[in-house]
Amino acid sequence: MLVSHRKRFIYTKTVKTGSTTVEVYFEPWCFPEGKYEFSGPREPYVSDTGIVGFRGVKRDDDGYVWYNHMPASEIRDRLPAPTWSEYFKFCCVRDPFERMVSAFHHLVQPKEACATLPFPVIREQFQDWLQSRRFQTEHRLDDWAICSIDDRLCVDYVIRHEELPKGIAAVCARLDIPFEPERIQRMQGHYNPRIAPFSHYYDPATAAIVGTAFARQIREFGYHAPC
Repeated sequence: MLVSHRKRFIYTKTVKTGSTTVEVYFEPWCFPEGKYEFSGPREPYVSDTGIVGFRGVKRDDDGYVWYNHMPASEIRDRLPAPTWSEYFKFCCVRDPFERMVSAFHHLVQPKEACATLPFPVIREQFQDWLQSRRFQTEHRLDDWAICSIDDRLCVDYVIRHEELPKGIAAVCARLDIPFEPERIQRMQGHYNPRIAPFSHYYDPATAAIVGTAFARQIREFGYHAPC
């Protein structure tokens, strides 16, 4: 997550949506001019110019005040009220059906491990995961609270994963930040499956599972079941 006092914006970081790519693009504006250095994993950074949340694997006992994938209500409650109300707020969104395929290849079966597996086997593993208790209890995949408060969208703009450069350009224009397409790096791109189109992973039963689990996001952002 990011807060920039230089450019008066707040970025809430959703899960498996291209969010690290966007975070890295905009975080230089949270540092004093000329003082930014890129780091993949990052300890929390707080100064008069902005805030960058901890980026890495967080445990419940880490005690970080500002951290990866922080709910919007926590960000609001830890900032002065005028900052939250007056700054431009944005996030990333992604089709939940595609997002769950990406999550599967991140959490369960890395793309590299699929290199020698026939796609029907991968598809079966994906569908077994969606029907498992592991999926049902994987609460970090539900990122609605990262961009909403009291079940209502609380950001001013959403960058759609399927139109990432276009969305970044729109935010840059809004914030008077130079748009530099060459700076857009697909972070964690090795988790983006290129094995088959995401729609091929589903049957009607597993599409219904995702449709129920992420009904609020699907309705809010206009996504549709692949089958």
